[in-house]
Amino acid sequence: MEKLNIGVIGLGAIGQQHVQALVDIERANLLCVADINREIAEKTAAKTNAKAFANYKEMLALPELDAVVVATPDEIHT
Repeated sequence: MEKLNIGVIGLGAIGQQHVQALVDIERANLLCVADINREIAEKTAAKTNAKAFANYKEMLALPELDAVVVATPDEIHT
């Protein structure tokens, strides 16, 4: 079964919930996470075997990335 490579941008409370949900989904592969707080990104990545980014644009450049969850405050989604 092919897995979808997914990233999460924003690792606050809601972002962490998305991370956990993706880890639990059999057809999802949490490929990467991004947060402006590099420490949080690295800590989350270490727990999930994902790649950590402090700059979401660098994360979006990964050719193997299929989809992204944006878990930031509404006013900065764009």
